[in-house]
Amino acid sequence: MAEQFYIIKDWGKVFENYRSRELKDKLRYVSWPVSQDSEGFSTLSRTVEGTIALGVFGALVQWAARRPREERGQLRDDKGPFTPERYSSRYGLPLAETRTAWLALEGVQWIVLTTESAPTAHRECTEMAPRAHAGREGKGMEMDLCVSRARERTFDPKANVRLGTVAGQALWDEWCVGSTLPKSNKTASIMAAQRATEFVAEGYWADAGATGSVRDHIDRARDWLRERVSRWRESPLAKKQSESGKIAHATTWFNEQRYNDDDSAWEQTGTGNKPVRQHVGDGSYGDGQAVLPDI
Repeated sequence: MAEQFYIIKDWGKVFENYRSRELKDKLRYVSWPVSQDSEGFSTLSRTVEGTIALGVFGALVQWAARRPREERGQLRDDKGPFTPERYSSRYGLPLAETRTAWLALEGVQWIVLTTESAPTAHRECTEMAPRAHAGREGKGMEMDLCVSRARERTFDPKANVRLGTVAGQALWDEWCVGSTLPKSNKTASIMAAQRATEFVAEGYWADAGATGSVRDHIDRARDWLRERVSRWRESPLAKKQSESGKIAHATTWFNEQRYNDDDSAWEQTGTGNKPVRQHVGDGSYGDGQAVLPDI
């Protein structure tokens, strides 16, 4: 059966040499490049989130180096794929920060998702999404990679880890249309857009009675957010704030859920007042004025 897991890109070429390739067991060292002029390093080192991702990548390299020769560079072992959840449990980094770092590393293509045939005895299902078993909070949550049977009651956008990343990139592309909105901090902006997409998608899922595919809800949330970005970009308030230099960057706009602002507030031309958030009771997110219900 097929199994999805991450690999460290170009492992053999970047992190090993002729001596290490002769060793069959786990490595005691790796060949680590000291150059800091790569595009990936430059992108990550510009933000706090990216700097954390650099540290996470170092730990992943150490972890992958301890695999047998044929499996070095692969982020999986006999327990299954080495996921952000497993990393967080092993190294103590909060899960939210771990997932953000994971997305950043995937964004610069230092880690790459791949699919390879796996022994059928390993798992009966193949989706690479973690689920917490209920009733174990006191002893630490046991993570289970097999969630396909629980899809109808567990909303987990990590079932396909690329969905949110692709949506975040699409929203960033929409944000960059024209010259009204500021275009700095691309990596952090994409990650903020990805989190917003998952948050809105979970609201759609709840409205649908906790049913439906993750992909459909993510796609719907992406399309709605894209429309909200477009409407904000063309609004009088955005243009006025852009002229004054007091307009929010994409990271702030998505993190503060400004896509839920009342449209009438965007018709204002002042720069000092925050737009009013309108709560729509029926939870219909496509009308451009709704916020998520309490779920």
